[in-house]
Amino acid sequence: MQCPNHERPSRLSLKLAQDFIHTFHENILKMDYHRTIHCSVAIASGELEGFFTRGFPIEYHLHGEPLIKADQINEISKQARKNGLLEGSTIVIQDRVYNSLSSEERPSFTAIEWTSRLTLQSDSNHSQKLYYQRVRYQDELLDERNSA
Repeated sequence: MQCPNHERPSRLSLKLAQDFIHTFHENILKMDYHRTIHCSVAIASGELEGFFTRGFPIEYHLHGEPLIKADQINEISKQARKNGLLEGSTIVIQDRVYNSLSSEERPSFTAIEWTSRLTLQSDSNHSQKLYYQRVRYQDELLDERNSA
């Protein structure tokens, strides 16, 4: 995959996820909703196949192992959130993505310790560790100040 400005796919994916969460929170603030709403993004690596229509209505279809892995990561994240291991808005990545990040980017992630009947389908070259990064935004910071 050729990324803009020759950026690494893992770095670009991380930047897009962070931008998405920030945009999500900006729109939540505009709604003046009375409760904090969190956003979680899962990032998995691998090849996707897909197509989109050229005419209206525009439709697209994607399939591939990364979508299955991202769905599994989301399920594990939900369990981790219920068990108090995750809170707030988060980006959760598989170990393959974590290992492709630069040494400057890795410290912002924390390994998730989890036991689950759900296991990630992975090839023999990669373990099943997950890593998360909490993305704080203005509405979360305001909630923390108000509850202190």
